[in-house]
Amino acid sequence: SYSFCTLLDKLPFDTFLHLFPKNKIMHTMHTMHRRRHSAPDLYELCLEEEKEACCERKAVTLEELEQVSVARVEVDSSVSSSNTIGYEDGSVDQETSRAVQKKIEEAGAEEVEEIYRGMRCSLKMLVTDLFGNYIVQRLIESGPPSVVSDIIEHVKENFIIYATNPYGCRIAQRCLTAAPLVILPFVKANLPLLTQDPNGNHVVQKCIEVYPPVTEFIVTQFKNQLVEYSVHPYGCRVIQRILEHAPTAEPIVPILQVILKKIHYLVADQYGNYVVQHVLTNGHPVYKESLAKRMLGHFPLLCTHKYASNVVEKMYEAASQPLRDAILMELTQPLPEDPMHSGLSRASMDQYGNYVAQKLYDLSTPEKKNVIRAHLRPYLRTMHNAPYGRHFASVLSM
Repeated sequence: SYSFCTLLDKLPFDTFLHLFPKNKIMHTMHTMHRRRHSAPDLYELCLEEEKEACCERKAVTLEELEQVSVARVEVDSSVSSSNTIGYEDGSVDQETSRAVQKKIEEAGAEEVEEIYRGMRCSLKMLVTDLFGNYIVQRLIESGPPSVVSDIIEHVKENFIIYATNPYGCRIAQRCLTAAPLVILPFVKANLPLLTQDPNGNHVVQKCIEVYPPVTEFIVTQFKNQLVEYSVHPYGCRVIQRILEHAPTAEPIVPILQVILKKIHYLVADQYGNYVVQHVLTNGHPVYKESLAKRMLGHFPLLCTHKYASNVVEKMYEAASQPLRDAILMELTQPLPEDPMHSGLSRASMDQYGNYVAQKLYDLSTPEKKNVIRAHLRPYLRTMHNAPYGRHFASVLSM
Protein backbone atom coordinates (compact mmCIF):
# COMPACT_ATOMS: atom_id res chain seq x y z
CA SER A 1 0.00 0.00 0.00
CA TYR A 2 2.73 2.40 1.01
CA SER A 3 4.52 1.82 -2.30
CA PHE A 4 2.14 4.26 -3.98
CA CYS A 5 3.73 7.10 -2.06
CA THR A 6 7.13 6.48 -3.56
CA LEU A 7 5.83 6.62 -7.13
CA LEU A 8 4.59 10.22 -7.13
CA ASP A 9 7.73 11.41 -8.89
CA LYS A 10 7.60 8.68 -11.53
CA LEU A 11 3.93 8.79 -12.56
CA PRO A 12 1.79 11.92 -13.18
CA PHE A 13 -0.80 12.06 -10.47
CA ASP A 14 -3.55 13.07 -12.87
CA THR A 15 -3.16 9.60 -14.31
CA PHE A 16 -3.82 8.03 -10.89
CA LEU A 17 -6.91 10.19 -10.41
CA HIS A 18 -8.19 9.13 -13.83
CA LEU A 19 -7.58 5.46 -13.14
CA PHE A 20 -9.01 5.57 -9.61
CA PRO A 21 -11.55 8.42 -9.62
CA LYS A 22 -13.28 7.52 -6.34
CA ASN A 23 -10.56 5.67 -4.49
CA LYS A 24 -10.19 7.28 -1.06
CA ILE A 25 -6.57 6.22 -0.67
CA MET A 26 -5.66 7.82 -3.99
CA HIS A 27 -7.44 11.05 -3.06
CA THR A 28 -5.50 11.14 0.19
CA MET A 29 -2.29 10.69 -1.78
CA HIS A 30 -3.32 13.56 -4.06
CA THR A 31 -3.71 15.83 -1.05
CA MET A 32 -0.26 14.77 0.18
CA HIS A 33 1.21 15.43 -3.25
CA ARG A 34 -0.04 19.01 -3.10
CA ARG A 35 1.28 19.47 0.45
CA ARG A 36 4.69 18.27 -0.64
CA HIS A 37 5.16 21.32 -2.85
CA SER A 38 3.58 23.83 -0.46
CA ALA A 39 5.09 22.55 2.82
CA PRO A 40 7.82 19.89 2.53
CA ASP A 41 8.07 19.31 6.30
CA LEU A 42 4.35 18.83 6.64
CA TYR A 43 4.47 16.47 3.67
CA GLU A 44 7.04 14.22 5.36
CA LEU A 45 4.91 14.14 8.50
CA CYS A 46 1.78 13.25 6.54
CA LEU A 47 3.71 10.58 4.70
CA GLU A 48 4.59 8.84 7.98
CA GLU A 49 1.01 9.20 9.26
CA GLU A 50 -0.39 7.74 6.04
CA LYS A 51 2.05 4.84 6.22
CA GLU A 52 0.89 4.01 9.75
CA ALA A 53 -2.77 4.41 8.79
CA CYS A 54 -2.38 2.08 5.83
CA CYS A 55 -0.80 -0.56 8.04
CA GLU A 56 -3.62 -0.27 10.56
CA ARG A 57 -6.33 -0.59 7.92
CA LYS A 58 -4.43 -3.42 6.19
CA ALA A 59 -5.77 -2.05 2.92
CA VAL A 60 -4.74 -4.16 -0.05
CA THR A 61 -3.90 -2.14 -3.17
CA LEU A 62 -1.27 -2.67 -5.90
CA GLU A 63 2.18 -3.77 -4.79
CA GLU A 64 3.85 -3.30 -8.14
CA LEU A 65 3.31 -0.46 -10.57
CA GLU A 66 5.37 0.12 -13.69
CA GLN A 67 5.30 3.34 -15.71
CA VAL A 68 5.72 2.55 -19.44
CA SER A 69 4.88 5.65 -21.61
CA VAL A 70 1.20 6.13 -20.91
CA ALA A 71 0.62 4.83 -17.41
CA ARG A 72 0.34 1.11 -18.03
CA VAL A 73 -0.85 -0.44 -14.77
CA GLU A 74 0.07 -3.99 -13.91
CA VAL A 75 -2.35 -5.60 -11.44
CA ASP A 76 -0.59 -7.67 -8.76
CA SER A 77 -1.81 -11.07 -7.61
CA SER A 78 -3.12 -9.68 -4.31
CA VAL A 79 -6.00 -7.62 -5.64
CA SER A 80 -8.39 -5.82 -3.37
CA SER A 81 -11.71 -7.60 -3.03
CA SER A 82 -13.44 -4.27 -2.38
CA ASN A 83 -12.04 -2.32 -5.29
CA THR A 84 -10.29 -4.72 -7.65
CA ILE A 85 -9.59 -2.44 -10.58
CA GLY A 86 -9.93 0.84 -8.72
CA TYR A 87 -13.28 1.78 -10.25
CA GLU A 88 -16.42 2.34 -8.23
CA ASP A 89 -18.37 3.95 -11.09
CA GLY A 90 -17.61 1.20 -13.62
CA SER A 91 -15.73 3.34 -16.14
CA VAL A 92 -12.44 1.96 -17.43
CA ASP A 93 -9.76 3.32 -19.70
CA GLN A 94 -8.00 1.31 -22.38
CA GLU A 95 -4.75 0.70 -20.51
CA THR A 96 -6.47 -0.51 -17.36
CA SER A 97 -8.75 -2.75 -19.39
CA ARG A 98 -5.77 -4.39 -21.08
CA ALA A 99 -3.94 -4.81 -17.78
CA VAL A 100 -6.89 -6.48 -16.09
CA GLN A 101 -7.46 -8.76 -19.08
CA LYS A 102 -3.82 -9.83 -18.94
CA LYS A 103 -4.12 -10.48 -15.23
CA ILE A 104 -7.23 -12.63 -15.77
CA GLU A 105 -5.40 -14.71 -18.40
CA GLU A 106 -2.43 -15.33 -16.11
CA ALA A 107 -4.26 -15.78 -12.80
CA GLY A 108 -5.56 -19.01 -11.35
CA ALA A 109 -9.22 -19.78 -10.77
CA GLU A 110 -9.23 -18.50 -7.17
CA GLU A 111 -7.56 -15.24 -8.13
CA VAL A 112 -10.01 -14.70 -10.99
CA GLU A 113 -12.91 -15.29 -8.62
CA GLU A 114 -11.43 -12.71 -6.24
CA ILE A 115 -11.04 -10.20 -9.07
CA TYR A 116 -14.62 -10.85 -10.15
CA ARG A 117 -15.99 -10.37 -6.63
CA GLY A 118 -14.31 -6.98 -6.55
CA MET A 119 -15.95 -5.82 -9.76
CA ARG A 120 -19.31 -7.59 -9.33
CA CYS A 121 -21.02 -4.48 -7.95
CA SER A 122 -19.98 -2.54 -11.08
CA LEU A 123 -20.71 -5.33 -13.56
CA LYS A 124 -23.69 -3.61 -15.18
CA MET A 125 -21.61 -0.54 -15.97
CA LEU A 126 -18.63 -2.58 -17.12
CA VAL A 127 -20.77 -4.54 -19.59
CA THR A 128 -21.91 -1.33 -21.30
CA ASP A 129 -18.53 0.44 -21.13
CA LEU A 130 -16.33 1.05 -24.17
CA PHE A 131 -13.31 -0.72 -22.66
CA GLY A 132 -14.91 -2.41 -19.65
CA ASN A 133 -16.84 -4.84 -21.82
CA TYR A 134 -13.56 -6.45 -22.90
CA ILE A 135 -12.84 -7.37 -19.28
CA VAL A 136 -16.21 -9.12 -19.02
CA GLN A 137 -15.60 -10.90 -22.33
CA ARG A 138 -12.25 -12.14 -21.01
CA LEU A 139 -13.94 -13.42 -17.87
CA ILE A 140 -16.45 -15.39 -19.97
CA GLU A 141 -13.64 -16.83 -22.11
CA SER A 142 -11.09 -17.62 -19.40
CA GLY A 143 -12.94 -17.47 -16.10
CA PRO A 144 -13.90 -20.48 -13.95
CA PRO A 145 -17.41 -21.95 -14.37
CA SER A 146 -18.75 -20.20 -11.27
CA VAL A 147 -17.82 -16.77 -12.68
CA VAL A 148 -19.15 -17.54 -16.16
CA SER A 149 -22.40 -18.86 -14.70
CA ASP A 150 -22.89 -15.75 -12.59
CA ILE A 151 -22.27 -13.44 -15.57
CA ILE A 152 -24.77 -15.39 -17.68
CA GLU A 153 -27.39 -15.10 -14.93
CA HIS A 154 -26.71 -11.36 -14.78
CA VAL A 155 -27.09 -11.04 -18.56
CA LYS A 156 -30.40 -12.95 -18.43
CA GLU A 157 -31.75 -10.43 -15.92
CA ASN A 158 -30.80 -7.49 -18.15
CA PHE A 159 -30.97 -9.14 -21.56
CA ILE A 160 -32.83 -6.50 -23.58
CA ILE A 161 -30.73 -3.68 -22.13
CA TYR A 162 -27.50 -5.45 -23.05
CA ALA A 163 -28.59 -6.97 -26.37
CA THR A 164 -29.54 -3.53 -27.73
CA ASN A 165 -26.45 -1.76 -26.39
CA PRO A 166 -23.43 -1.29 -28.71
CA TYR A 167 -21.08 -2.82 -26.12
CA GLY A 168 -23.50 -4.98 -24.17
CA CYS A 169 -24.49 -6.88 -27.32
CA ARG A 170 -20.93 -8.24 -27.43
CA ILE A 171 -21.40 -9.74 -23.97
CA ALA A 172 -24.75 -11.21 -25.02
CA GLN A 173 -23.01 -12.85 -27.99
CA ARG A 174 -20.27 -14.26 -25.74
CA CYS A 175 -22.94 -15.72 -23.47
CA LEU A 176 -24.63 -17.30 -26.49
CA THR A 177 -21.35 -18.94 -27.44
CA ALA A 178 -20.80 -20.19 -23.89
CA ALA A 179 -24.37 -21.35 -23.20
CA PRO A 180 -26.60 -21.12 -26.29
CA LEU A 181 -29.55 -23.04 -24.87
CA VAL A 182 -29.64 -20.79 -21.77
CA ILE A 183 -29.83 -17.54 -23.74
CA LEU A 184 -31.91 -18.89 -26.64
CA PRO A 185 -35.34 -18.41 -24.94
CA PHE A 186 -34.60 -14.71 -24.45
CA VAL A 187 -33.69 -14.29 -28.12
CA LYS A 188 -36.89 -16.04 -29.19
CA ALA A 189 -39.03 -13.93 -26.87
CA ASN A 190 -37.65 -10.67 -28.32
CA LEU A 191 -36.97 -11.74 -31.90
CA PRO A 192 -38.73 -8.93 -33.87
CA LEU A 193 -37.21 -6.21 -31.67
CA LEU A 194 -33.70 -7.64 -31.84
CA THR A 195 -33.82 -8.30 -35.59
CA GLN A 196 -34.64 -4.66 -36.35
CA ASP A 197 -32.20 -3.19 -33.85
CA PRO A 198 -28.75 -1.95 -35.00
CA ASN A 199 -27.09 -3.86 -32.14
CA GLY A 200 -29.61 -6.59 -31.40
CA ASN A 201 -29.43 -8.02 -34.91
CA HIS A 202 -25.86 -9.13 -34.19
CA VAL A 203 -27.16 -11.17 -31.26
CA VAL A 204 -29.70 -12.90 -33.53
CA GLN A 205 -26.98 -13.59 -36.11
CA LYS A 206 -24.75 -15.11 -33.43
CA CYS A 207 -27.66 -17.23 -32.23
CA ILE A 208 -28.08 -18.62 -35.76
CA GLU A 209 -24.35 -19.34 -36.03
CA VAL A 210 -23.97 -21.17 -32.71
CA TYR A 211 -27.36 -22.93 -32.80
CA PRO A 212 -28.49 -23.44 -36.44
CA PRO A 213 -31.74 -25.32 -35.56
CA VAL A 214 -33.19 -21.97 -34.45
CA THR A 215 -33.49 -20.98 -38.13
CA GLU A 216 -36.72 -22.96 -38.47
CA PHE A 217 -38.28 -21.03 -35.59
CA ILE A 218 -37.16 -17.67 -37.04
CA VAL A 219 -38.52 -18.43 -40.51
CA THR A 220 -41.84 -19.53 -38.98
CA GLN A 221 -42.06 -16.27 -37.05
CA PHE A 222 -41.19 -14.20 -40.12
CA LYS A 223 -43.20 -16.15 -42.72
CA ASN A 224 -45.63 -13.26 -43.33
CA GLN A 225 -42.94 -10.57 -43.25
CA LEU A 226 -40.05 -12.12 -45.16
CA VAL A 227 -40.10 -9.39 -47.81
CA GLU A 228 -40.14 -6.64 -45.18
CA TYR A 229 -37.19 -8.17 -43.36
CA SER A 230 -35.32 -8.77 -46.62
CA VAL A 231 -35.36 -5.05 -47.42
CA HIS A 232 -34.68 -3.96 -43.83
CA PRO A 233 -31.14 -2.62 -43.16
CA TYR A 234 -30.67 -5.04 -40.24
CA GLY A 235 -33.25 -7.71 -40.99
CA CYS A 236 -31.56 -8.52 -44.30
CA ARG A 237 -28.46 -9.60 -42.35
CA VAL A 238 -30.48 -12.11 -40.35
CA ILE A 239 -32.03 -13.51 -43.55
CA GLN A 240 -28.53 -13.92 -45.01
CA ARG A 241 -27.29 -15.81 -41.94
CA ILE A 242 -30.29 -18.15 -42.21
CA LEU A 243 -29.39 -18.88 -45.82
CA GLU A 244 -25.81 -19.63 -44.73
CA HIS A 245 -26.37 -21.74 -41.63
CA ALA A 246 -29.70 -23.53 -42.01
CA PRO A 247 -28.96 -27.20 -41.18
CA THR A 248 -31.39 -28.48 -43.84
CA ALA A 249 -33.08 -27.06 -46.92
CA GLU A 250 -36.51 -27.13 -45.27
CA PRO A 251 -36.21 -23.84 -43.27
CA ILE A 252 -34.98 -21.83 -46.25
CA VAL A 253 -37.57 -23.02 -48.80
CA PRO A 254 -40.11 -20.33 -47.75
CA ILE A 255 -37.40 -17.65 -48.12
CA LEU A 256 -36.43 -18.87 -51.57
CA GLN A 257 -40.06 -18.97 -52.67
CA VAL A 258 -40.58 -15.37 -51.57
CA ILE A 259 -37.39 -14.27 -53.32
CA LEU A 260 -38.49 -15.93 -56.54
CA LYS A 261 -41.86 -14.24 -56.32
CA LYS A 262 -40.50 -10.77 -55.52
CA ILE A 263 -37.22 -10.98 -57.44
CA HIS A 264 -37.67 -7.79 -59.47
CA TYR A 265 -38.48 -5.79 -56.35
CA LEU A 266 -35.63 -7.22 -54.27
CA VAL A 267 -32.84 -6.85 -56.85
CA ALA A 268 -33.55 -3.12 -57.13
CA ASP A 269 -33.61 -2.56 -53.37
CA GLN A 270 -30.69 -1.14 -51.41
CA TYR A 271 -30.70 -4.08 -48.98
CA GLY A 272 -32.79 -6.71 -50.74
CA ASN A 273 -30.19 -7.10 -53.48
CA TYR A 274 -27.78 -8.56 -50.90
CA VAL A 275 -30.29 -11.26 -50.00
CA VAL A 276 -30.62 -12.23 -53.69
CA GLN A 277 -26.83 -12.28 -54.06
CA HIS A 278 -26.64 -14.57 -51.04
CA VAL A 279 -29.02 -17.03 -52.68
CA LEU A 280 -26.85 -16.99 -55.80
CA THR A 281 -23.75 -17.65 -53.68
CA ASN A 282 -25.08 -20.20 -51.16
CA GLY A 283 -28.36 -21.43 -52.66
CA HIS A 284 -29.18 -24.66 -54.42
CA PRO A 285 -28.34 -24.72 -58.17
CA VAL A 286 -32.01 -25.20 -58.99
CA TYR A 287 -32.89 -21.89 -57.35
CA LYS A 288 -29.95 -20.12 -58.96
CA GLU A 289 -31.21 -21.15 -62.38
CA SER A 290 -34.78 -20.24 -61.47
CA LEU A 291 -33.77 -16.73 -60.38
CA ALA A 292 -31.83 -16.10 -63.59
CA LYS A 293 -34.72 -17.34 -65.74
CA ARG A 294 -37.15 -15.05 -63.91
CA MET A 295 -34.94 -12.09 -64.82
CA LEU A 296 -34.60 -12.93 -68.52
CA GLY A 297 -36.07 -10.13 -70.59
CA HIS A 298 -35.02 -7.47 -68.08
CA PHE A 299 -31.21 -7.65 -68.18
CA PRO A 300 -30.61 -4.49 -70.28
CA LEU A 301 -32.45 -2.43 -67.66
CA LEU A 302 -30.99 -4.24 -64.63
CA CYS A 303 -27.40 -3.84 -65.88
CA THR A 304 -27.56 -0.06 -65.45
CA HIS A 305 -29.30 -0.04 -62.07
CA LYS A 306 -27.26 0.96 -59.03
CA TYR A 307 -28.19 -2.11 -56.97
CA ALA A 308 -29.49 -4.61 -59.53
CA SER A 309 -26.24 -4.40 -61.51
CA ASN A 310 -24.46 -6.14 -58.62
CA VAL A 311 -26.98 -8.98 -58.80
CA VAL A 312 -26.47 -9.34 -62.55
CA GLU A 313 -22.72 -9.78 -62.03
CA LYS A 314 -23.27 -12.43 -59.36
CA MET A 315 -25.95 -14.12 -61.45
CA TYR A 316 -23.75 -14.40 -64.53
CA GLU A 317 -20.97 -15.81 -62.34
CA ALA A 318 -23.28 -18.48 -60.87
CA ALA A 319 -25.12 -19.34 -64.12
CA SER A 320 -24.56 -22.42 -66.24
CA GLN A 321 -23.05 -21.97 -69.70
CA PRO A 322 -26.40 -22.27 -71.56
CA LEU A 323 -27.86 -19.58 -69.29
CA ARG A 324 -24.82 -17.35 -69.78
CA ASP A 325 -25.29 -17.66 -73.52
CA ALA A 326 -28.96 -16.66 -73.15
CA ILE A 327 -28.05 -13.60 -71.06
CA LEU A 328 -25.36 -12.51 -73.52
CA MET A 329 -27.71 -12.97 -76.46
CA GLU A 330 -30.31 -10.77 -74.79
CA LEU A 331 -27.77 -8.03 -74.10
CA THR A 332 -26.52 -7.96 -77.69
CA GLN A 333 -29.99 -7.37 -79.16
CA PRO A 334 -30.93 -3.82 -80.29
CA LEU A 335 -32.93 -1.89 -77.70
CA PRO A 336 -36.59 -1.22 -78.68
CA GLU A 337 -36.33 2.41 -77.56
CA ASP A 338 -32.92 2.94 -79.19
CA PRO A 339 -32.18 0.53 -82.09
CA MET A 340 -28.71 2.08 -82.55
CA HIS A 341 -27.62 0.62 -79.24
CA SER A 342 -27.82 -2.73 -77.51
CA GLY A 343 -28.08 -3.43 -73.80
CA LEU A 344 -24.39 -4.34 -73.77
CA SER A 345 -23.19 -1.20 -75.59
CA ARG A 346 -25.24 1.04 -73.31
CA ALA A 347 -24.04 -0.81 -70.21
CA SER A 348 -20.40 -0.46 -71.36
CA MET A 349 -20.64 3.33 -71.04
CA ASP A 350 -22.84 3.46 -67.95
CA GLN A 351 -21.77 4.42 -64.44
CA TYR A 352 -22.82 1.01 -63.08
CA GLY A 353 -23.22 -1.05 -66.22
CA ASN A 354 -19.56 -0.83 -67.22
CA TYR A 355 -18.67 -3.12 -64.31
CA VAL A 356 -21.24 -5.64 -65.51
CA ALA A 357 -19.88 -5.55 -69.07
CA GLN A 358 -16.33 -6.10 -67.83
CA LYS A 359 -17.44 -8.98 -65.58
CA LEU A 360 -19.27 -10.65 -68.48
CA TYR A 361 -16.20 -10.30 -70.64
CA ASP A 362 -13.82 -11.64 -67.97
CA LEU A 363 -15.98 -14.70 -67.27
CA SER A 364 -16.72 -15.56 -70.90
CA THR A 365 -15.04 -18.28 -72.93
CA PRO A 366 -12.53 -17.18 -75.62
CA GLU A 367 -15.21 -17.74 -78.24
CA LYS A 368 -17.71 -15.51 -76.43
CA LYS A 369 -15.04 -12.88 -75.81
CA ASN A 370 -14.63 -12.62 -79.57
CA VAL A 371 -18.40 -12.19 -79.90
CA ILE A 372 -18.38 -9.36 -77.31
CA ARG A 373 -15.35 -7.70 -78.94
CA ALA A 374 -16.94 -7.84 -82.40
CA HIS A 375 -20.25 -6.53 -81.09
CA LEU A 376 -18.67 -3.52 -79.35
CA ARG A 377 -16.15 -2.65 -82.06
CA PRO A 378 -18.44 -0.02 -83.70
CA TYR A 379 -18.80 1.72 -80.32
CA LEU A 380 -15.11 1.82 -79.33
CA ARG A 381 -14.55 5.47 -80.26
CA THR A 382 -17.62 6.53 -78.29
CA MET A 383 -16.53 4.36 -75.40
CA HIS A 384 -13.04 5.92 -75.39
CA ASN A 385 -14.64 9.36 -75.00
CA ALA A 386 -17.10 8.24 -72.32
CA PRO A 387 -15.89 8.67 -68.69
CA TYR A 388 -17.15 5.22 -67.69
CA GLY A 389 -16.35 3.37 -70.90
CA ARG A 390 -12.73 4.23 -71.59
CA HIS A 391 -11.23 1.56 -69.33
CA PHE A 392 -13.26 -1.27 -70.90
CA ALA A 393 -12.55 0.18 -74.37
CA SER A 394 -8.81 -0.04 -73.61
CA VAL A 395 -9.24 -3.70 -72.62
CA LEU A 396 -11.10 -4.48 -75.84
CA SER A 397 -8.46 -2.68 -77.93
CA MET A 398 -5.59 -4.80 -76.60
